[in-house]
Amino acid sequence: MLLTITLLVLIGGLSAIIGSIVGIGGGIIIVPTMVYLGVEHGLLHNITTQIAIGTSSVILIVTGLSSSFGYLKTKQVDIKNGSIFLFGLLPGSLLGSFISRYLTFESFNLYFGIFLIFVAILLMVRIRLNRLKHLINQSMKKLM
Repeated sequence: MLLTITLLVLIGGLSAIIGSIVGIGGGIIIVPTMVYLGVEHGLLHNITTQIAIGTSSVILIVTGLSSSFGYLKTKQVDIKNGSIFLFGLLPGSLLGSFISRYLTFESFNLYFGIFLIFVAILLMVRIRLNRLKHLINQSMKKLM
């Protein structure tokens, strides 16, 4: 039991650090951890995929608020555009919580895996496109 608690505290800290740095939300770490420890190994009692997602959402309120205060304090927040996102985020999160009721453990793993692959590809392509754009801009400056 003590090992499980220690593991959850360490993973929680890691997910908060990563989530605050890159803005992905610690749920990308918390949910798979809870599913793995709870569903796969039975170390967390009464954990289902839906409970892991719901628990992560509540945990992320605290994480999001604390990192938000830090970003607001250093004036690193675009309130105008961030507020516009809320019009899609609020109904989207309600719809997502409704849909999650129907996810099985296997379907969650499939969709979550596809999402992670998509994000990884997007990040790799974006980096390469930015480098290409930078090279083109440098070449154009030399030609002029």
